[in-house]
Amino acid sequence: MPGALFGVTASAAEIAAALPGDDVVPDPDVVMDRAFTLDADPETVWPWLLQLGKARAGWYLPRRVERFVPRSRRAIRHVDARWLQLRPGEVIPDYGGQDASFEAVRVEAPVVLVYRSRRGRTELSWAIHLCQVRPPGRPPVTRVQLRLRLAPVRHRWLARTAGEALDVLTVAAMAAGLKERLATEPPAAEPDAKDWTWVLDRRCAECGFEPRGIDRDELPALIRSAADEIRAALTKPTASDRPAPRVWSPLEYACHVRDACVVFGERVRLMLDMDNPVFPNWDQDETALTERYWEQQPTAVGNELTAAAERVAMRLAAVSGDEWRRGGRRSNGSVFTVESLGRYLLHDLVHHVHDIRP
Repeated sequence: MPGALFGVTASAAEIAAALPGDDVVPDPDVVMDRAFTLDADPETVWPWLLQLGKARAGWYLPRRVERFVPRSRRAIRHVDARWLQLRPGEVIPDYGGQDASFEAVRVEAPVVLVYRSRRGRTELSWAIHLCQVRPPGRPPVTRVQLRLRLAPVRHRWLARTAGEALDVLTVAAMAAGLKERLATEPPAAEPDAKDWTWVLDRRCAECGFEPRGIDRDELPALIRSAADEIRAALTKPTASDRPAPRVWSPLEYACHVRDACVVFGERVRLMLDMDNPVFPNWDQDETALTERYWEQQPTAVGNELTAAAERVAMRLAAVSGDEWRRGGRRSNGSVFTVESLGRYLLHDLVHHVHDIRP
């Protein structure tokens, strides 16, 4: 078996089984099957494979190999929401040459991903199939099978020797790089795509925040108080523990609140210094991944949170008179005043206090 030494050998049953995508190249001259097992469920593995590819997340390699690759060409080590919207018919670049590309044929989360391509006269399909396996007494794992089918192939012996060897090496490297990433990276949290501006007008049923009962002069003290409660949660030994695989830990919520205080403080400054500024975009989910919130140190985050909350509180405490009505807007058109932005930030803190309470 070509992949036996590298841990990517498909079983006889896997090789014999029909897979989605076999019909893309129905009469292949060469078929290459690889398979490996990952210690995660298919829902966790799926986004990593969906974002795979050139000019996307890259091709995963383990650190021991990646250190020989220029930093700018290394694959990312987090799930990036930009690459998770792949649809059938979409074309993505490939590493097989300047004009090489793959077209997505089937995208069925979290089980099947099928691509097709043409290289000269040769048609090829590349199928990725995920299957959940439940070992006795252990959490579910995922068996990943990759199948490459090619036709016509002029030099079949070359494809079955040099081609097989190259396929084994590249898949084995990808499997090792992916295992490494899964071992250190928690599943991506559920992205928050809601427009929360409605909390400026009515009570939030989830956390109980009532915007109409808050005097604007109370905003600085309430922001400090909520930040203190979040910081207190960081002293617990469970601060880094997620209550569910795709729900942030108190540590991650604290990192988010810290960064929100920084971003909103800057937005208040822009509103006071400029007429109706457009705020720079801030993707909170991307920031959490890029800054690796789950790896940060609770004590340091607590100190940074207190400092950031104090800065924005002091900025709001210095606002007076007509300054409260100065405006600004997000790129999506949502309009704020200094006062409504302060209330919006306060809700964010209060809501996350609610999120981290037992």
